[in-house]
Amino acid sequence: MSNAIERLDIRPRNEGFITGAVTCRFPQLPPVIGYAVTARMRSSMMPIKSRCYYEYPDLWCYVASLPGPRILVTQDADDSPGVGALLGEAYARISRALGCVACVTNGAVRDLPGIEALGFQVFAGSISVSHADAHVMEFGEPVEIGGTTTSFARKWTSASWM
Repeated sequence: MSNAIERLDIRPRNEGFITGAVTCRFPQLPPVIGYAVTARMRSSMMPIKSRCYYEYPDLWCYVASLPGPRILVTQDADDSPGVGALLGEAYARISRALGCVACVTNGAVRDLPGIEALGFQVFAGSISVSHADAHVMEFGEPVEIGGTTTSFARKWTSASWM
């Protein structure tokens, strides 16, 4: 995909892809394509309100309101991303039920065998054994992961992250 875009000469060759530690966790799964559903999270400090993902009905309504298929694009805004994981098997199941096919994050993920069994593609900066204090701070705003900024409902393909 990147080679094809370079040949079209529609953007500088050093833009439009994620750099750094974000890697595909399930390269054996087929490619995915979808609209970005953006969120910013933290896990290194206690949330001001509500600790659990199911206590954020506005987030889930936002996810469901966007065109599908959807890809969660979650920026870990901690100074050191990856302290705890927002995405685990339960979060992936809820996301899958709302039409999401993948997650991209500079942060950590957990419960990889359960997520893989769902066929839910994951691109992440690290793996963590803990949720820590993972919580969504905001959503629907532009996020930055590995030098690439995206806004909500922007169409992405998994090839952008490989």
